[in-house]
Amino acid sequence: MHGEHTCRGRTVINLCVTADDYGLSRDINGGIHSLVAHRAVSAVSVMVHREARLDDVAALRGRVATGLHLMLVGERPLLPDRLAPLLDAQGFLPMRYWGLFMQLARDPRWMARLSDEIIAQLARYRTLGLPLHFVNSHQHVHLLPPIWRRVMRAAHQQGFPPLLRTAEGTVRGGIHQTLLSGASRLAARLHPAARRLSLQAIGLGFAGRSTLQDIDDALARVARTHSEGAPVIYELVVHPGFEHAPAAARHLAWGIRWQREHDLLLSPDFHAVLRRHAAVLIAPEQIAAALGAS
Repeated sequence: MHGEHTCRGRTVINLCVTADDYGLSRDINGGIHSLVAHRAVSAVSVMVHREARLDDVAALRGRVATGLHLMLVGERPLLPDRLAPLLDAQGFLPMRYWGLFMQLARDPRWMARLSDEIIAQLARYRTLGLPLHFVNSHQHVHLLPPIWRRVMRAAHQQGFPPLLRTAEGTVRGGIHQTLLSGASRLAARLHPAARRLSLQAIGLGFAGRSTLQDIDDALARVARTHSEGAPVIYELVVHPGFEHAPAAARHLAWGIRWQREHDLLLSPDFHAVLRRHAAVLIAPEQIAAALGAS
């Protein structure tokens, strides 16, 4: 399925529901596998940092579209010696995206070291035996123009499709969402991605803490504002999971409501919202065909 089509007088919205953070913990993985089994998500983005939990990742193959969730903040990297100037005393990258940006602004030469980590994570993803349909990142740091350019270059050099999550069309509102939208617009203008299809994220301002009202409002804005031009798949970004065991303190600080988002995606009310806005949960094989990825 490509782009939008009309149905009973309405334009159908092709929607990819992407579960981020696979690999963060066994509980997060368990919640995502539960949603995959119920065909409640279209895609899963996979972390491959130093301590990522990837024992059961092969079970995702062929059931959902899969992509790399770059970890450039908040965790221990694959190349700690190379990134030592950016790490804290426990070996963690900056906790928040603005901490990473400030360090790169103070010394742009560290960008080359971060590029090596990007290449290392792409290479480790290749060993998982999963197709790479897209690339995104934790806290969306790939939207910073210098990182965007390095990610595209690394993906191209390794033969991966350079399809990235974008946020140019994200409605501005609040500092976080406005920064993401502005950074994405600037990155795309300075370094246009050579692709024929956009994976356009919506609702980044509430990702990880979604409510039915948030999703309802976001889809209503899409229905009012999207164009009939180039084919678009809209992406609803979620962070679902189980919460059986206490999360690490650094993960709790993100304020993500993993269990709530997991339960929301399985609820009849969520599917009622999709129907109200003529949003179709696009199937994995449709995403793969649209992206032209193997």
